[in-house]
Amino acid sequence: MGCEMVPAAGPTDVIFGRSAEIAIMTDFFGSDESPGSMTITGEAGIGKSTLWAAGVSLAMARSMLVLSVRPTQAEARMSFAGLGDLFESVADDVLPQLHHLQRTALEVALLRRVSHGPPPSEREIGAAVLKALRFLSGDRSITIAADDVQWLDQATADVLGYALRRLRDEPVWVLITRRTGDPDVLPDIDAPGLVESNGLAGRHHQVVALGALPAPALGELLCHRLGSRWTPGTLREMVTVSGGNPYWAIELGQARLSLRTGEPRAEERLTVPDTLTGLLDRRLRRETGAVREVVLVVAALSTPTCRSAGRALAGVMADPETAIDDAVAAGLVVETAGRLRMSHPLLGSQALRSLPPGQRRRLHRRLADNTADPEQRARHLALATDGEPDADLARSLEAGALSARSRGAVHTAAELADLAIASTPAGDRIDRFRRGLTAAELYFAAGDLQGACERAGDLAADRPDADGWSDLLPMLVETTYWVHGQRAAQAAVRTVLDGFPTHPRCRAVALACAADVGDGAGSDRADLARESIRLFDGLDGSDPGSLSMALVYLAEDHLDSGHGMATDLLKRAEAAESRHRATKPRSISVLNRVSSIRAYQLKLVDDLDGARTSLNRAITTARAEGDDGSIAALLGHLALTEYWAGHYRRSTELSSDGLAQIEARGGVAPATLYSAYALSAVLSGQAGRARELIMAQLPGDDADPTKKTIAYCHVLGLADLLDGHPAAALVHLERAWRAVVVLKIQEPGRRQRLEADLGEALIAAGQLERAAELATEQLALGALLSRTTLIGVGHRLRGLIHAANGELDDAVASLGAAVAAHQLSPLALELPRSLFALGQVHRRRRDKPGARSNLRAAKDRFTTIEAIPWMRFADDELARIDGPRTGAMLTATEEKVAALAGAGRNNREIAAELFISSRTVEGHLAVVYRKLAIRGRAQLAHRNS
Repeated sequence: MGCEMVPAAGPTDVIFGRSAEIAIMTDFFGSDESPGSMTITGEAGIGKSTLWAAGVSLAMARSMLVLSVRPTQAEARMSFAGLGDLFESVADDVLPQLHHLQRTALEVALLRRVSHGPPPSEREIGAAVLKALRFLSGDRSITIAADDVQWLDQATADVLGYALRRLRDEPVWVLITRRTGDPDVLPDIDAPGLVESNGLAGRHHQVVALGALPAPALGELLCHRLGSRWTPGTLREMVTVSGGNPYWAIELGQARLSLRTGEPRAEERLTVPDTLTGLLDRRLRRETGAVREVVLVVAALSTPTCRSAGRALAGVMADPETAIDDAVAAGLVVETAGRLRMSHPLLGSQALRSLPPGQRRRLHRRLADNTADPEQRARHLALATDGEPDADLARSLEAGALSARSRGAVHTAAELADLAIASTPAGDRIDRFRRGLTAAELYFAAGDLQGACERAGDLAADRPDADGWSDLLPMLVETTYWVHGQRAAQAAVRTVLDGFPTHPRCRAVALACAADVGDGAGSDRADLARESIRLFDGLDGSDPGSLSMALVYLAEDHLDSGHGMATDLLKRAEAAESRHRATKPRSISVLNRVSSIRAYQLKLVDDLDGARTSLNRAITTARAEGDDGSIAALLGHLALTEYWAGHYRRSTELSSDGLAQIEARGGVAPATLYSAYALSAVLSGQAGRARELIMAQLPGDDADPTKKTIAYCHVLGLADLLDGHPAAALVHLERAWRAVVVLKIQEPGRRQRLEADLGEALIAAGQLERAAELATEQLALGALLSRTTLIGVGHRLRGLIHAANGELDDAVASLGAAVAAHQLSPLALELPRSLFALGQVHRRRRDKPGARSNLRAAKDRFTTIEAIPWMRFADDELARIDGPRTGAMLTATEEKVAALAGAGRNNREIAAELFISSRTVEGHLAVVYRKLAIRGRAQLAHRNS
């Protein structure tokens, strides 16, 4: 129900025997600490709803907005039944505040709009709910209150959990109740679970477990509710029989009063059933047949109203309205604003449970005939059958699955699709295949790769024909790769290549898949992609999704081979993808769309601005669509882009955000996140942290090297190189290079740009010929691809080789060319590295002005980008020219840092005053101490005096 429809306990209502729990709840809502969540647990009838209503009353007393839902057993499997209740009263205020994509998604979920385009995903709806909560909490606190959360439908639980886990400081409290105890009185479903402990990430969570009500309090409750005095003996017996359960005790008392009139006497014994289910049966049998029919209909319908219940009852009685009124008067049914619900959920559960199977099926058949909603109709029809395959039922279940999917309820749709498959007669192979593929796609969309793989595998086991394999194979290969590994995926591809060698479309799809995972025969993947594209070109646009995939793999091979970006192939891939998404809009994640692939290729070819713009756009799209699975990887690519741009703090922030998202939702972080974080840590003077992170990810052997091997070994090599251990660096960098050779990668961006570091380590080790080969390769690639970064690296390596051979004039010429090339490079570290190398050679030639000029220029640029290790190298070189105690050696910034430190300011205060980071302050102080030949702040203070 919405926030205006909660029957909350008022401030003057009496709650017996729960003073301690009321105090906990009062502290919970009255605390000045950050918001949190509370779960009230206990067996059926123990008083959870009463305490929950008291909590709602407390929230309202604090002027909080209460969004509430009280789901029923009949609603537990319906799509977004709970979400409609939560936002019913605020939707008109919230929806205009949302981005149009989010508004559309939420309107479709709330049945305020019919989806004529692509159905929203649960993540899109979750993102809309998150935005709605942030808007609503902008000017007042919110309490989300859910009673009997074990019956909250899966779709609502998922999107609400998605939103709650992403709240930060918003004033949103969560109050829920959850039933525990005797499984015989629990609903016959799996509780979807709004995961309470993780519902509000980083916030406190409390569990209040309700136990038996003490005997004195139970006696007071009975007298208060039933208006009669009870003898001590009778009270003791009711306490014993009920086990301190207040609802059970009240039912016992009502049953006792129905047996006699007048005051109970101590010597009288209870002559009523001694189980709660027996009591409920007795209670229901006391009513007329018409009232019992009302109870059955209200218990079985999802979100029953007076009108919908009246329609369902019209065929079995003359006056449904009077029967509904009688059920309300009897205290079995509660009516609020036209909505009906059971006065206690146990009454409805027991009424349905006690109904004979034949009558129960007839009830659901009648309800199915009285509802136009495909999903509800499918549910009732499923309950109206005996479980035997039935073509009509299968069609209805399939329609229900498609209806749920159109609203974004993927998990619900997947469950209905499974039921449709089970209900399909064995002879209907075409229908069974179509429904099986739909189910696999739904499980994949829900993020359940195991479930998708199982269903795709079941279809494969039925040996489909060529057209069936063409539709099935991409899903089968994708899920098999992640669940069972590359070899199993190759085996699936091999089955089709060997089984249908002459079928053009089937073979084209199989070759496209093989271009991704391999064909199991060692064929060149670029050749596989080319053959796939050739076949697709002859099929008049058939299967554009697989064609796009083949084009992308061919474009990636083009890049890896050192030929740069294949923009023509990417354009063709994007056009094919657009045709594919016109029929299956959400079939491709944001990460795997051609626009995103182009974005992260741009950073590899030195277009950092283009990459940044495109990646930010992709991240915005993923967030708008709620595509969590793509965001972390996109953040990794953006973090690496910012690292190469020299924005190390920004890179650390982005990669930290991505790693935190992976930790929160589980899964494996992409290598770009780890490498970007670690590389930024190395350049920020935290090599130890970088090593610790990377060593936990690096595989122990090189039996099957991957691009991860290249990225991780480069980090370790760079850390050792900047720590002054070139021999140790060479071990890691050589390992990275061996992976490069095995994988046949020619593009420096794909190699993580390790050539400059490997070349310097080789020169330090005296392996000048190999370093020269690297330099020649870089110059050739730079000229071929018009990339000044590569040309500059090639000239710098040649200059360092000349210097190692004592050819200082040639070294100056090569390093001057490196500086000129790197003046045009967007990679922020390259120009100061070339300036630094040129300054070193000038110093060796005893050209102090040339050395000082280049080294200071390098130092200034290192300082601007906060490359801490390189700042220290530059300072050391400058000190070798001018001497460590020359006052002129301190730059203007270093003088300011020294003065503030000598005056007693700490690093944070200095950073704030000079608008630099604390790390930069540390780097400046280390340089100041070295230049002035002092040991610490005390000597700085003496200098200032």
